[in-house]
Amino acid sequence: MTPAVLLFRLLVFNFVIGDPLKRLSLCIFWMLVICASILCFYKISKDDKTERILLRKYYHLVAVLMFVPALAFQPEFLDLAFGAALAVFLTLEIIRVCRIWPLGHLVHQFMNAFTDHRDSYIFIVRNA
Repeated sequence: MTPAVLLFRLLVFNFVIGDPLKRLSLCIFWMLVICASILCFYKISKDDKTERILLRKYYHLVAVLMFVPALAFQPEFLDLAFGAALAVFLTLEIIRVCRIWPLGHLVHQFMNAFTDHRDSYIFIVRNA
């Protein structure tokens, strides 16, 4: 590992623990919302009767739940979180599109439940 990568990791770690009560509490809140959302979305995606527009509205509700506390209490931390989330979503999209074993098929199946005629077959990169 290069010294630049180590320095970057150290700076990010120091930033996260710099205000531990607010930032780590926000991370725990985000993880709880994400876990609950994945469980709910997974249940809903198994049910073919649920309208896709309702699924997307639920997604927007989750986004508001996650962004409003961060905007109110830790806007600088939200910048870092956006970058990390973008990296995770891009990685998952690459795994899904390339069907990388063992997660590729599962991620594709999960995401396919939220698509409709406006989506491309390969890439799912659009807002509601």
